[in-house]
Amino acid sequence: MISKKVIAAALAVCMSVSVLATGCSTLSDLLKGDNKVKDTADSYMTRLLKGKNTSKFVDGDVKDLDLTDDQISVLKGIGEVATYTIKEADGSSKSGEGKATVEIKYVDAEDIASGMDKLSDILDEIEEAKNTEKETLDLDLVYVNDKWLVSAASDEEAKDFVESLVDDIKLGSEPAPTTEETTTEATETTTETTEETTTTTTTEATSASSESSESSEATSSESKDTEPSSASDKKIANFDEMNFYINGKKYTLGKVTLQQLIDDGVPFDKKVINAKDTVLEKNYQSSGLSFDVADDYYSAQVYVLNDSDSDKPMSECMVNEIYLPVYEDRTQKVLTFDFDYNGLTPDAIKANSGKPDEENTYDSDDGTYHSYKIAYKKKSDRYLKASQYKFEYINDALRYIYIEYIP
Repeated sequence: MISKKVIAAALAVCMSVSVLATGCSTLSDLLKGDNKVKDTADSYMTRLLKGKNTSKFVDGDVKDLDLTDDQISVLKGIGEVATYTIKEADGSSKSGEGKATVEIKYVDAEDIASGMDKLSDILDEIEEAKNTEKETLDLDLVYVNDKWLVSAASDEEAKDFVESLVDDIKLGSEPAPTTEETTTEATETTTETTEETTTTTTTEATSASSESSESSEATSSESKDTEPSSASDKKIANFDEMNFYINGKKYTLGKVTLQQLIDDGVPFDKKVINAKDTVLEKNYQSSGLSFDVADDYYSAQVYVLNDSDSDKPMSECMVNEIYLPVYEDRTQKVLTFDFDYNGLTPDAIKANSGKPDEENTYDSDDGTYHSYKIAYKKKSDRYLKASQYKFEYINDALRYIYIEYIP
């Protein structure tokens, strides 16, 4: 069994390659082999670190990642900030054998996630983490049908490594402290500190009164097959109607249940369907419930909240949050909003919705990574937490969209 650190090298995919020259191999043949081996290793590692399908670059059977949707999302977060360098790469098409050595720097997500229970919080910490691990890995490649491919054995070893980075991360619902407890604690600090606390505990929401939340769960009759408006027609940070659209059908956070989405044919993962009747305790929020928005592991997530005064199945709980990762090289049309997020810049958001309630910037020491977060918030009359529209940019490109409703 390969150690965790050695496997970590897989992510880095630093592949050590010895020159396999044969008596009849020319210098140009070897140099060409070097370039092609490196290209394959580079393409393979890029997809591996982002949790994408690697079959195009593997010879033989491909190992499937045995990970939950949340773990895949964390892996993608690691891939966004990980860096790798192919130190050596060469091979000979004559012998059909090649090797590559890759050095990778990555964030220890399992250490970061210790004691945390919400995906968005873990991804936030991964983005801002400064301490990294460094490993190297040797990959064997084979020359088949005029192209270089990673061997099935090396692919399995690399996938084992990737799984080891996140397989101890188990996300689930967690109890929310009562408003009374939180308020008592808040009186010992300044108003500024209280606001800071409530903006970072996204999973915590508890009623200040004993009134039922039945009014927050509307019937599906309020969801109409309506195309979203453009950003110029409506405020982006519109707290009156926190709408989202799946396959063109309109839904509103706080006014639709998980069961209604399932009944409408939203393409949820089978694990979500099987777990829909799991009882969610009162004042708990679920972990992310994934549904496909495109092929190749591209998924969005909804969260449900039980803000009632009794336990009940997740299927009966209201959807109160939606999360969409955005990729420059992949598009989807399943999930849309009242605004077009393609090419949406922070300046455009501010011009539309005014000054944000929160802005955060982070720059890596080497200048290769820049993140910027912008958020609009609305305080709740019943809860200490706030509803929010949050947009995260990485290296000036929109990367994550979070919309959360707190009744």
